Amino acid sequence: MAAKHGGDVFAKLVCKVYSMVLLGCGLYAFAEANYEAKARSSIMAGATTAASIALCARLLGRPVRSPDASSRKIGFYLALGLSSVYAGVFAWRALLALQAPGKEWLANVLFVMSAASVVASALLVYSRVAGAEPKAAEKKRDAVKATTFAK
Repeated sequence: MAAKHGGDVFAKLVCKVYSMVLLGCGLYAFAEANYEAKARSSIMAGATTAASIALCARLLGRPVRSPDASSRKIGFYLALGLSSVYAGVFAWRALLALQAPGKEWLANVLFVMSAASVVASALLVYSRVAGAEPKAAEKKRDAVKATTFAK
């Protein structure tokens, strides 16, 4: 039974690390802009995206036997969807930043955020594949249990 939910533990870890990367990139962009008031949007963007992924990690951390265990599935698919959307949004914003003179540093930060989003999406998919137990192995295990307890 532990193998079935092992993917959720890994997905929760991926979400936590990914949210820290997003928040760190937002803070770095604010510091790179010399802490100007108009650059506060970089903190807001990093913090809100990090908070949304951290909420997904919180949903993934629900106990297996709780009445709202379906929230784990919601957290997983929400994290997968958001990280995929964020990958596109950050890449698009980075391309816009490349066209502005003197904003190459912002484009680099946004490309890092986009790459982190792609990696997080891939790791989330991997966690779901790695955490799944094949049906044949599950049936064999149940058959062995049935014969063992029948004696």
